[in-house]
Amino acid sequence: MKNLLQMLQDLVIFVPHWQQPLLIPFQVPVSLEEFRQAIHSDKNHIYKELAAIFDSIFDDEKMLRDTITHLRMEQNNITDQATVKQSQIDELIAECDELSHTLIHMTTAEEIFEHLKSIYENANKLQNVKSDYHKLIICNEDNYHEFITKFLHLADEVKIIKENYKTDFNDKLFFDLQRMMTVVNAIINIYAEFQKICAQAVHTLQTINATQKLKSLQGNESNIFKQNTLWASDSQTSHSTSATKSSIIKKALSAHSDIQCYYCKEKDHIARNCSMKQKSQQVITELTENDTSEPSADLRKE
Repeated sequence: MKNLLQMLQDLVIFVPHWQQPLLIPFQVPVSLEEFRQAIHSDKNHIYKELAAIFDSIFDDEKMLRDTITHLRMEQNNITDQATVKQSQIDELIAECDELSHTLIHMTTAEEIFEHLKSIYENANKLQNVKSDYHKLIICNEDNYHEFITKFLHLADEVKIIKENYKTDFNDKLFFDLQRMMTVVNAIINIYAEFQKICAQAVHTLQTINATQKLKSLQGNESNIFKQNTLWASDSQTSHSTSATKSSIIKKALSAHSDIQCYYCKEKDHIARNCSMKQKSQQVITELTENDTSEPSADLRKE
């Protein structure tokens, strides 16, 4: 850098005096920044290319400084990570030394086994319980009461908060049961109430499934009888399911008198059962039918 400055100073000295805009006495040592500022102060732009070279040099220097700073930060980060890893290694070595020291003084295999069991069993047990809880679901043919018992036991072991019981419980239901409990899930937030209605729904679905199987077996006597039986079974299943859903919804609504209809804004019923909405739809239907059935005045004149 000093050699470059000396070369530039010599270059300026050999420029004719009438072309020298710089007023710095070059016999006095100057810094590279001072020399750069002097070049940029040239109003006649005689040293325009030289100024561009200096700008490029300073940009490269800044980039180099930034790179060095970044590398130093990365090196410090690597050093910190290495320190943390070394600390963890030291802790593990200390634990192993302590365990070895304890096991040396034990005389029987049973004593050693019980000691190791007391250290590692709890951690593995908790992990296994969490895995069992996440895998737990109820299928259509499963025993509902056994499922409830297992769910409550595992939820307590995993320390699930009470506010999440209903959500987790609903996620573990099979599809048909979830679909049947959709309305109840939307209006009931308490797990105990939700679970009680769910038990009734499970009993109803199991009864329907048993009826379907029985009718299916009876229908194997002949093709005609089989078709009639299947039709009756489907019809009965549809009516039974609709009646069951209606009864479940009515029970849920009776337990929550603060439910409000979004159509008429009145309480104690939902929009599906709103008489005002039904009347409005009936009027709209009648008006539509009248418009399509009666000819226009222009057509009657013709």
